[in-house]
Amino acid sequence: MTSEAIAKLADIPLWVLTEKIGMEKKSIAAEDEHPSDMGIKAAISAIEKAQIQPEKIDLIAYCGVGDYDYRFWSPAAKIQAAIGAENAHAFEVRNFCNSGNLGIHICRNMLLADSSLNYALVVCSDKLSQLLNYSDKNINSILFFADGAAAALLKKGESSNKILSYHGMTDGKLADFIRVPLGGTKLPVKGENIDLDLNYVKVEDREKLDEILSEIYLKNYKKL
Repeated sequence: MTSEAIAKLADIPLWVLTEKIGMEKKSIAAEDEHPSDMGIKAAISAIEKAQIQPEKIDLIAYCGVGDYDYRFWSPAAKIQAAIGAENAHAFEVRNFCNSGNLGIHICRNMLLADSSLNYALVVCSDKLSQLLNYSDKNINSILFFADGAAAALLKKGESSNKILSYHGMTDGKLADFIRVPLGGTKLPVKGENIDLDLNYVKVEDREKLDEILSEIYLKNYKKL
């Protein structure tokens, strides 16, 4: 999807996307292509590049931000079966933009803590484009939400591309500013409350969010 098409849908100047956000285009998955499908493709590609047998993989971490193919479902298990990694323990990691980094950190620590584990596959996959309502002016800061997948294979004792360290920070004040209202326990999907508009990402009090983010970015930049 080109930046020109996005600008037209969102009714904003093209320069906001190309200069302010730095986006020329973004990937959009096919209607029948889902997070697990993209994750499987990425996983197979990583395994082939690493030239190992799937049976040697000990851990599979699926790291995603948005919706899975289904509610109450394990995409990690789906990927494990699809790639033939029958000996792997598969699990999900959900930490929004940091999901992939955290997945790598968790798998690294698990490999180092257990002498019987040698390989871990970290798969990141999302279909975030369908969460956007381009007519909502409050979401202009997240118009880059797109679809895609990537995977990395971790090997204990690997001498190249070493993971040196990890540091994460959370500021809980922002927890309720960005969310999809419908589908959770507070607002479950029922006949009387189905509202298509509630299926999209909502940004609450955008001006306040921008103000807080500016303070946090400056504070954390100085700290790091």
